[in-house]
Formats: sequence, C-alpha cells, structure tokens
Amino acid sequence: MFATNYRGVYPKLPGKDEFGGEDVKDVLALPRLFDQFPAVDPDKVGLYGESRGGMQSMLALKQGLKADSVVLYAGNYDLQQGLKRRPEMEQVYKARIPNYEENKETELKKRSAVYWVDEIDNGIPILLIHGDADKRVHVEQSIALDKALEKEGFKHKLSIYEGLGHQSAPKRKEITAEMMSWFKQHWN
Repeated sequence: MFATNYRGVYPKLPGKDEFGGEDVKDVLALPRLFDQFPAVDPDKVGLYGESRGGMQSMLALKQGLKADSVVLYAGNYDLQQGLKRRPEMEQVYKARIPNYEENKETELKKRSAVYWVDEIDNGIPILLIHGDADKRVHVEQSIALDKALEKEGFKHKLSIYEGLGHQSAPKRKEITAEMMSWFKQHWN
C-alpha cells in the first residue's frame, strides 16, 4: 500500500494543499516507488480513495494514473451540490483552492468527477461504497457518480450501507471484505 499526505499538512512537508489541484501530482508520482519494493506487482494496481481521497483518486485517473480497479468510499464527486448540503465547506475551498474566489464554478467543476468522468478510461472497474446516514458527504454523491459511470459504460457497482455514517469503522469488516473481493476480481 502506498499513500500520500496532503501538501503542507505538517510544517515540514513542502507545498500547499490545493484540494485537488497541483497536489494530485503527489498521487501520480506513487508508481515510481513500485520498483523499490520487490513484493509489489506493478501489474496489479488497485486504487482506493476515501472521502476527499475519492475526489483525488478520480482526478488522478483523469490525469493518467494507471489502475486495474478502483474502490471509492464516501467521496464527493460534485462539489457544487455538496456545498448546498454542507455550506461550511466554502471556507475550506476558499483557503485551499487557488483562484476560488474569482472562478468558483470553474474550480469546483474541475474537481467534480460527474462533469468529466467521460475523460477516464471506462475499462477501469469502479466500486462505490457509501453509508446512507453520512452527514458529511451525502450518499447522493455516490449515486450521482454511479449514474455517470453507467452512462459512460463503466463496469461499476454501488454499495450503500444502511445506517452507516461517514466513518467505515462500524462496518469495517464487511467493507474491507467487499473491497478486497473487488480488487482481486478485477486485477488482470
């Protein structure tokens, strides 16, 4: 498993978190590490993104990251719609997204997969997991992406967990089993 931290999160990490801007390049750089670890099979790459990581994962795929299968948990795939349910996120966007104040609609759409899912290889199978009691990112986000994936001919599945909020911990065993099954089923 390889992962990144968001730029500037800790005082010693360089860069600035752009909430899906230049920081996506950190995800795109991860495959360069594969050859440093003999146990890694670069021909079996699964991509997992949770919450904001779902958005970042979709952006990475759009920008050319190669993956054999994808699992996205409770992601926000239409930031404009998300703001209607959670307006306090506007402060996060203003603080992190370059040019947000001048180009709000453009910058939010750049980070919203429902608007550009057709730019991703539809041969990549995608599993969406979301809790129907999520108050941070409404389940409608995954439902909307599921519809967009269907329209573009993706192999995909939407799993909605009844009573589950934003955190997966209450159903971690079930979710982990479903996620691992998806990856194993779709690794070439």
